[in-house]
Amino acid sequence: MAIENKISITIPETDLQAAADAINTAREILAPYLIALTPKERMILSKMSDGTRPFVEKFMDYVPTEPSFLPRFVPVEEMQKDWKSNKKMDSVYKSAMLLCNDLNDTMMLAGSEVYEASLAYYNSVKIAARMRAPNA
Repeated sequence: MAIENKISITIPETDLQAAADAINTAREILAPYLIALTPKERMILSKMSDGTRPFVEKFMDYVPTEPSFLPRFVPVEEMQKDWKSNKKMDSVYKSAMLLCNDLNDTMMLAGSEVYEASLAYYNSVKIAARMRAPNA
């Protein structure tokens, strides 16, 4: 049984370099605005998700029209700034995640094919050695 070859690509070095340069440019542009959290910080933060986003969105609609219910220790201007930043970064994040997912899938498939071929070669050599084939 032949190994099915689902991927057969050769990416030109110039394309890889152009992609790496574009990613580095994006990172440089966004660097002044981005935060790197420690694993511990990530673990203890409350997280907004697709499920809680509508709640936050509704809340952000109510704050300007019903400010009397807002606790005094909650800074409205900072909340609004964070909300706007989060919404704006979301489209960039989604594009980056699509790229990461596609890169991961492509690397996984190419790696799987070469790994399976390596195993087939190894097993072939093992059988040849058992049969005392020269150079096995």
